[in-house]
Amino acid sequence: MLAVMGKWNTVYSQSEPIFYPAASVLTENDFLLPSTGTALDLACGFGANAVFWQSGDGR
Repeated sequence: MLAVMGKWNTVYSQSEPIFYPAASVLTENDFLLPSTGTALDLACGFGANAVFWQSGDGR
């Protein structure tokens, strides 16, 4: 458990944010998803999928 905590502490302590793209399965198939509603991105890494949706690219 301490190794995992150390890994994420190191990742999140970096001064420059790292850009991660949304998952390709989401970007390639977003037309299959409803255009309205609520989504929850819970403990899914850096939130690239949530940013994709919030930006309007995911409808």
